Amino acid sequence: MDNAPVPAESDPAHLAETQQALVEHWRVRGTESETLNWELLLETLEERILDLLKNNPNKLLGTLYVLDISERTYNEAMRRDGMEARAHALAEAILRRESQKIETRRRYTPRPPEIEDWIR
Repeated sequence: MDNAPVPAESDPAHLAETQQALVEHWRVRGTESETLNWELLLETLEERILDLLKNNPNKLLGTLYVLDISERTYNEAMRRDGMEARAHALAEAILRRESQKIETRRRYTPRPPEIEDWIR
């Protein structure tokens, strides 16, 4: 599950929803939608993860657990050389998972009926 392809990383609406999730769940700063892209989201999240690794690793671990990031993924990230590389690996996994959650919600949330359905 952790290495699943990134859904809709070039879809502006999906990127905006992913950014909103990161702002809400990870307290990252938002950016203008004209410049929004996957790499910018990753970079922004990476800064936050690096801060948590240095200053509050227990909070990071708890949040990774709630987000359903596997222990294997965490351990692989922690084997990387340097805090920045570890933060980058975790940020990739988190971003992928947040994106998957959005795709799942889109797929399984019922759409409201069309106006024509109400007229009939």
